[in-house]
Amino acid sequence: MGASASAPLDDSKCAYIRGKTEATIKNFSPHYRRQYAVAFCRHVQEELEQHRHSQSRFLKTRPAGEAGTVLYEGELLHFSEDLKKWKDRYVVIRNDYTVDCFETKEAYQKGASPKYHVIPAGGKVLTSEEDYNLLSDKHFPDPVDFLKQTTYEVEAFLEAIQFFRQEKGHYGTWEMITGNEKEILSNLVMEELLPNLQTMILPKMKGKRNDRKRAWFGIVEETYGLVQQEVAEGLNTLKEECREFVKTLEGTIRSDMDQILSSKNFLAGKIKASVSEPAQKCCTENIQPFLASILEELMGPVSSGFTEVRALFDKEVNEIIQDFQKTNDMTRLKENVDQLMTLPFNSVKMEPCYLKVNLLQELLQDLKSRFKVYHIDFVIQRTQNFMQELMENAVYTFEQLFSPSHQADSAKVATTIEKVKLRVLKQYDYDSSTIRKMIFQEALVQITLPTMQKTLASTCKPIRAVHFC
Repeated sequence: MGASASAPLDDSKCAYIRGKTEATIKNFSPHYRRQYAVAFCRHVQEELEQHRHSQSRFLKTRPAGEAGTVLYEGELLHFSEDLKKWKDRYVVIRNDYTVDCFETKEAYQKGASPKYHVIPAGGKVLTSEEDYNLLSDKHFPDPVDFLKQTTYEVEAFLEAIQFFRQEKGHYGTWEMITGNEKEILSNLVMEELLPNLQTMILPKMKGKRNDRKRAWFGIVEETYGLVQQEVAEGLNTLKEECREFVKTLEGTIRSDMDQILSSKNFLAGKIKASVSEPAQKCCTENIQPFLASILEELMGPVSSGFTEVRALFDKEVNEIIQDFQKTNDMTRLKENVDQLMTLPFNSVKMEPCYLKVNLLQELLQDLKSRFKVYHIDFVIQRTQNFMQELMENAVYTFEQLFSPSHQADSAKVATTIEKVKLRVLKQYDYDSSTIRKMIFQEALVQITLPTMQKTLASTCKPIRAVHFC
């Protein structure tokens, strides 16, 4: 018998999903236990050495806002499942990037609970129904067809994900490393689970295509919720086990750190000797000849993007100066400076900066075949994130150096603003150069490393369980 378009997951499918999730957690656990101990050892080493690798910058960084700070609010079209049509809804996005959807602005202002509360785990912003349909079709195939945290627990988790995927032959950047640990591990389960569910369920669904599509997305959402429940329980148990284990190791690690580092360096030398020849051969034949051309392709769009950010900041401050020279109004000046603080989040003004970097999508297409890199977006997204961050730092530094309320002599205000602007731009140039070098280095490594890892996989397999802090 065929399933109706609205049929939920039955008991057998729920049991199947739980079983698959438990199996994934079981297979993931050895990687996590190993990397947890490694990351903890590395953490203790850094603590003993009292050393942290930090990138110095001149521009000041705005302190993190209070939890719940609103980044955006406004009316958007939202598809109502109940009414089966698009309705205007009032959407609020906070600084943890959760999305609350209210019936009206008045409902939000009165403190009503949102009709929908969405915690994004990766996604795309679409500006037309056509784009939405194309994307939804992509994730509704016909039947025939994760972090800016630096704690050792986060490092252990991300490294474990990396080794778990490499064990299955997946090298390089994974686009679903987004969200918290529970969401990332759930994404890992869903990556393997969804194709199986598509095969099991889609051919048996009945009804109109749009109804089947809507029902399928409901099934995916229900599945993801079920997976998250299982993952949360399994991951919490695993983390508590690891925390208890490292407590028993901490005393030994601290007292024997010199011996541990000596042994690590000795073994690292032995491993380096065993992989040196094939690694050098791979680098010489498959990587080195292409580095210069890849770097050249990267430098143009990335540098143009940061130059555009600089020009935008310069232009906005110049407009503030010109406006004050016309009005000589200190109240209006303060309003203009306050408005400048929102510039990093002004998508209309920042879009030309981001578009400069989007050119990488076309320029780096040949990397997909040459280096088997399928997610060029990570280079673009990371660069755009840095561009926004640097603009945030620039306007915040400007605000710290220039305060309208402290300007006693209005005749000198325009000159003061100009001096502050030039100082901020000088600091921006230094930070921009530093960040671009880091972007280029990281991009070259992430683009070429999967080729090296895949080439050395057979050589390194006997020692794959050894990973050093």
